Amino acid sequence: VIQTGAESRAEVTLPENRGVLRLSEQSMMVLTRMGEADSAQKTEAQLRGGSVWINFKALGKIKRLEERRSDFLMSSPVAVTGVRGTVYRMDVAPDSTSQVRVYEGEVQVGWMPQQAFIPGQTVLQAPTEVAGPQEITVTQWIELIRAGQQAVLTPDRKVAVSPFDAAKDAQDEWVRWNRARDEKD
Repeated sequence: VIQTGAESRAEVTLPENRGVLRLSEQSMMVLTRMGEADSAQKTEAQLRGGSVWINFKALGKIKRLEERRSDFLMSSPVAVTGVRGTVYRMDVAPDSTSQVRVYEGEVQVGWMPQQAFIPGQTVLQAPTEVAGPQEITVTQWIELIRAGQQAVLTPDRKVAVSPFDAAKDAQDEWVRWNRARDEKD
């Protein structure tokens, strides 16, 4: 568990310089998996609250990437994202509403399996009757968010994908700080 307090931040550099995760103040993230599995570097983390900046551009610099798979999943109480070679951020509000903004590359965004979320605990909902099998498209499960777009996912399973105002966003102190840190790397 990595937790930041008021006026503090944290930075985690993943093994082999594969990427960096930065937490803003008043954030909590749990690294649930970090290491090698099935000949791939796998990292899984859960953002429980606050904001995380994710820079995985370093993955594009690894030589022979096809020989060295790397998987990264960042989840929130309602969303899960998967990336390779991109820069994005995820914000989780107190009500678990999750926002994903993509600055470079593409991010796959999908729903976390439906469950009750209690910090520090996972409590599954009681079984309920569900509709019979029906055909669905992949876009009902996963949305590809591109640079300049954002996705907002709410606990009641609503999603809105739209462009965000890059000029206004660039004025945000958290974004400016992360951009400056990224330029140093």
